[in-house]
Amino acid sequence: MRNLLTRAVFDKTFKASEKFKEPDLLTVEASYLYSDGSGFHFMDQASFETLTLSTEMMGDALDFMVEGVIIQVHKFNGNPIGLELPAQVELSVTYTEPGVRVTPAAEA
Repeated sequence: MRNLLTRAVFDKTFKASEKFKEPDLLTVEASYLYSDGSGFHFMDQASFETLTLSTEMMGDALDFMVEGVIIQVHKFNGNPIGLELPAQVELSVTYTEPGVRVTPAAEA
């Protein structure tokens, strides 16, 4: 099992007959607005509410955030707890190491 808030994983054995209450999970579409010292800000596309995710919640997604990208924000009890990136994003290469040109070997 995984804790939705801390992301910690732990083992627990259950009986086949046990039933569980459904968690209050919701996934909403949101567009990336900007980031500042308090976190990363997104706008819920349905309610136009601003959602703020911390750097820890963002994880590796930081490298793929461009203004206006639409993502899925996971909410638990009304609070954002994580996100899901789109399958594809369009990015621009701003820098690359210079290439090495290889010349063909002289014929013997």
